[in-house]
Amino acid sequence: MVWRNLPQPAGSPPKRELVRQVTQPPQLQLVPCFGYVSLFPLVMQLLPPDSLELGQQLQLLRQEQLLWTDHGLRSLAPSSSLYKKYNTEHDAPYWRGQIWININYLTLRALKHYSSTAGPHQAAASQAYADLRANLLSNLAGQYDSTGYLWEQYDDVDGKPKGSHPFTGWTALLTLAASEVF
Repeated sequence: MVWRNLPQPAGSPPKRELVRQVTQPPQLQLVPCFGYVSLFPLVMQLLPPDSLELGQQLQLLRQEQLLWTDHGLRSLAPSSSLYKKYNTEHDAPYWRGQIWININYLTLRALKHYSSTAGPHQAAASQAYADLRANLLSNLAGQYDSTGYLWEQYDDVDGKPKGSHPFTGWTALLTLAASEVF
């Protein structure tokens, strides 16, 4: 960061602003982290039901060393350099490993779609749907029974609630997932 003087009318006190200094031009590259965004082609239902990529995405989805847990899909793989790292000195990790119901809901919606669409990955999508839905609903119901609240996010290791509560924003999607309304 460098200070830059701003033009001012004659006789006015000088004003400055802090400007980011770039030492080299930006370079397009992949981010070396596996997280929710890695599954967006699946989650957003962008893949044809007979595509090789859909099969690969379903395999990645089920890998426990990536996003799959007994409580739902975590937002970032533990192998990521940003996993559970603070965003800033005073800002706890956010979207860096926790389970978020909104993305899990979208994933369930996509899996339900692919499980009801003919293709070579229909059975795998159906099994992933059933297992993810059971994991997610079991954890949310258990945590609600324990605390009396719906929470903003859930820990990927033990499923314990985290963040704001009561949180009836996207966590209320649990009712749609339970009733299979997608």
